[in-house]
Amino acid sequence: MGCDIHGWVEIKPYNWNKEYWNAVFDIDHLERNYLMFARLFGVRLAEIKAIAPNRGLPPNGTHDDWRKIDTTYWEADGHSHSWISLEEIITNEKILLEPKLPQMSFPKWEMLFNIMKELGKVYGVENVRLVAWFDN
Repeated sequence: MGCDIHGWVEIKPYNWNKEYWNAVFDIDHLERNYLMFARLFGVRLAEIKAIAPNRGLPPNGTHDDWRKIDTTYWEADGHSHSWISLEEIITNEKILLEPKLPQMSFPKWEMLFNIMKELGKVYGVENVRLVAWFDN
């Protein structure tokens, strides 16, 4: 059975409200890539050390309705809820995008990371994160 990623990129748009995070776009249509799932969140390939495994959903997201809808909809099939900061992505980008085989590439993931870095230029690197979970 296949495994797909669900979630969104969030930003903290206001300096005066440190608890307010806002979803900018969802990531449900990213390519299925078990190597990237494993490197980011420890999903599917147990032999690969993940950067941000099983952190759960961040407690201070503003899209609680989305979370309730998505996690309720997927029920037991939804798993491995986690999040990763843009800072962590930038620090580990070389590892994340390193091909396992010479012909391997991650164009959609690279695009996602680049969009997140552009958001970081506007809102601050510390104010951008990727929130995700998976289905079976």
